[in-house]
Amino acid sequence: MRVVGLARVALIWVETNPCLLENQVPTGAPWSFLGRPEKFAPRFDEILKETQEANLKGRRPTTSRSVLTPPWQDVGKRSFWTSYFAPNFLAIDGARAWKGVLPLRLRFDATFLVTGWSGRFYLEGYVSPLGLAIALHADFMPDTPVTIDQLVDVVRALRVGATWQVRWEARGVVSLSLSELVKEALEDLRKRAMGPKAPVGLFDDDPFTIVTIVRGTDDADPPPHDQDAGLRRALQGLAAPSPTWRVDALTPLDTAKVVLRSIAPAQHLLFATKRGRAVWFPDAFQSAGNPSTLGCYHRNQFYGALQVENLSRFVASLAPLLTHPEEVPYRHMEALRLAAGLLGRTYGGVKTYRSRSLRRQVDDNGWKPAIETVRAYFGMDPLK
Repeated sequence: MRVVGLARVALIWVETNPCLLENQVPTGAPWSFLGRPEKFAPRFDEILKETQEANLKGRRPTTSRSVLTPPWQDVGKRSFWTSYFAPNFLAIDGARAWKGVLPLRLRFDATFLVTGWSGRFYLEGYVSPLGLAIALHADFMPDTPVTIDQLVDVVRALRVGATWQVRWEARGVVSLSLSELVKEALEDLRKRAMGPKAPVGLFDDDPFTIVTIVRGTDDADPPPHDQDAGLRRALQGLAAPSPTWRVDALTPLDTAKVVLRSIAPAQHLLFATKRGRAVWFPDAFQSAGNPSTLGCYHRNQFYGALQVENLSRFVASLAPLLTHPEEVPYRHMEALRLAAGLLGRTYGGVKTYRSRSLRRQVDDNGWKPAIETVRAYFGMDPLK
């Protein structure tokens, strides 16, 4: 029987909102530096230095100017960003961070309780010249391992129907639905970054979901994936939560699976839907004396998906305006050029973090035509 002892869930919501790139930024925007490369570069260098000093002392940055941090914990540890900023990530500075449209991270000071969920939560905000993002991370660690089908029901309940008991910073406990929680977090992040008079950007309330089983047990003699409808149905239910997941039409394996490295074990399956991924890599499961690499893999997939969402939605929002390019502000145009170039590298897996999952994300969400329109405008090759 397939059972799960630890699963990690990441949910990503993005608001495309490049108002800090405008000639006139919203009045009182606290983090207006995000929209100006000449201000972003020195500010990032300062944030990076303070974060590294805090890491050496074994604490989190505490000064008011260090509420924001880079999206990595330690520049010396290999991560998604190591490959994204190849070949010399250790020499990262503000100028390179700007050209890479690097989002800065804020960790919300909040605690959460959800009935039926056994494990921790934490909530992050990300800010960049292109807008805002909210990321919810949840670890499911049941006292007794559950079946993979039970995990599907628990993850779906977390997203739909659960009541969240939330204790915000300097506030009492409030009861919220997940959509209300995300709305409050997004409004708070927008105010912190752009000020109280900032416009609301383009927002999709359907999050991109990543679920990774980190610790568990596979069947003793599992059948090939094309003969294993039970596993594929569960992974589809994790990647695309549905109240009828047990009877929904099953996506053909050749369509759903993301091609992995040629040396990947046969039982490994990365299941893709338009708005989600489910990771089933049983040969890499965590066990006693075998620390798993799946936690790192999950985080890398999260950052890749976050960056693709952020860049692609920005490009898709501005591509139609190129019929009258003289109406597109200069800073928006420059950000558009950077985003189109970065998406080309990501799509082709060239000099960056390589994952066919990110390519699928672009294709499945219909962003490829807009990206190619922008790339053609700037004289770049089509995506390949």
